[in-house]
Formats: sequence, structure tokens, C-alpha cells
Amino acid sequence: MIYIFWALLNMALALSILYICYLLVKQVAVRYGRALSIVFALVVLNIICGRGNSKTINWNKWQFYPDSGKLYKKDFTSAIIQNNPMFSINLGVSYFFREKGADPLPKEAFSFVNGTLSGVEWTPHNILLNTTGQQVLYEVDGSMGWSLLGTVVYREAKTFKGVLPYK
Repeated sequence: MIYIFWALLNMALALSILYICYLLVKQVAVRYGRALSIVFALVVLNIICGRGNSKTINWNKWQFYPDSGKLYKKDFTSAIIQNNPMFSINLGVSYFFREKGADPLPKEAFSFVNGTLSGVEWTPHNILLNTTGQQVLYEVDGSMGWSLLGTVVYREAKTFKGVLPYK
């Protein structure tokens, strides 16, 4: 629920800034004319929007057995490790078997987010896996950043533990 409130707070602040900019453009049009108000509006929009978000999605893969050699079989499994109304944090693990009937070994793991991230940012820091028979015990450490208008105002540590079954 707090995620929804935080997203609404971000939207309200953004709309307030747009309304203030609208009032400023209107005042410039009255004092200096329409042509200058259009130029002023474009400058204000350029400042507000910036050059865009140049960040790419950071997958942060953790490699356990990068050079697996000869494999019998490889597969992938994933699970939702936190779910809320706005988004879900997921864990994905690719694994392999060296021979038929052997225990599975994790090859790589990564954590990613699905959904709407408005004012929050998930950054995984560490993924630990321990294989036992036909399941994986996992521990994912990371941080959740809370931001208002693009500026992080609070960052909290999160740890998720659980069992991830193999397919």
C-alpha cells in the first residue's frame, strides 16, 4: 500500500510543477508576447524532462559455474520473491546437470523487477544459492531506493530468503 501512496505522491508533485510552469508561461505570454512564451515553454520543458533517462537495465548476473564444460542438460527457473500491487521482485536461476541423475548445479542467477516503478528503485547486491536435492535455497540481498522527483530520499536494505524448486 505504501508503494501506491509513494507513486501518487510523485505524480502529485510532478503535476504541481507542471501547473506552476503553465502559470509562468501564461505570465510570460501576457508580458512579452506569444512567441517568447513558446520559447520559454520549450526551455522549461527541456529543463524538466532533461535528456531522458540514459540508464540501461542493470541485470547484475552472478556467475557460479561460468565454464560448465560438457553438460547433460540445462534449464531455467524463476520465482517471485516479493509481490505487491505495483511491482514484483523476481529471482531467476539457470542451472545444469553434469550427468543423468546428478544433482543440479546453478550456473548463474539474477534478480529483476516486473511492473510499475514510480518513485522506487530495486538494486540487488548479492545472491547466494545452496542446492539441496531438487531445490535451491536462496538468499537475495539488495536495497530499495525511495525517490521524489528523481532524487533518492531514503534507501533501505532488503533480504529475501526462500526455496526455489527446480523444474
